[in-house]
Amino acid sequence: IRQQFVVYVVICLAVVFCISIVYIYVQYSTSQRNEQLAVTRYVKTEMEAFCSDNEVLNNTAAINFFIHDLSKMYETDIHLYSAEGKLLSTSVPYVFARGLMGKLINPMPYFNHQNQELIQTENIGTFKYLASYAPVVDANSRVQAYVCLPAFLSYKELNSDLFNLLAIFLNIYFVIVVLSSIIGVFLSERLSMPIKTIKEKLQAIKLGKKN
Repeated sequence: IRQQFVVYVVICLAVVFCISIVYIYVQYSTSQRNEQLAVTRYVKTEMEAFCSDNEVLNNTAAINFFIHDLSKMYETDIHLYSAEGKLLSTSVPYVFARGLMGKLINPMPYFNHQNQELIQTENIGTFKYLASYAPVVDANSRVQAYVCLPAFLSYKELNSDLFNLLAIFLNIYFVIVVLSSIIGVFLSERLSMPIKTIKEKLQAIKLGKKN
């Protein structure tokens, strides 16, 4: 009985742990996507105000300065692509200088004819990250450029949260296993007590005599 009780507790803990991991992953992913899209909308609005002057997109120095300013303001990396999908400016030029990323926009947002914000998972080699895109449009809703905001630390933060959860769970697991063992011993003693009593009475009965 004691062993069955401990096994039952361990199985329940394992199920709770798996459900907790899935829940944290889903909640974290949803929260980060919503936050990423919100920042993307702010950057999109800033860029549309900046690009209200049609000639500004031809001024590389002005674009670079503004992109770096936005990057510091919103604490995020920013890429700016032309309406044709070619890289115009970026707050992290070394990524493109080292050939880690191509200078053409991802096809998915470029062929997104709804002209809405888009977020998707991309990768550099085996490293995965989130990237959000939004079209920069003029007063006539014509696309002038595209902004892209990559979130390079998204999966590292998630792994950190899951590691912290695992550490907390292991401590709780150890305490519960100890407590369940103690409770199991107590229950097994209580449940086996009537059996012991009956056994003792049977041993005390003498054959052919009344008890």
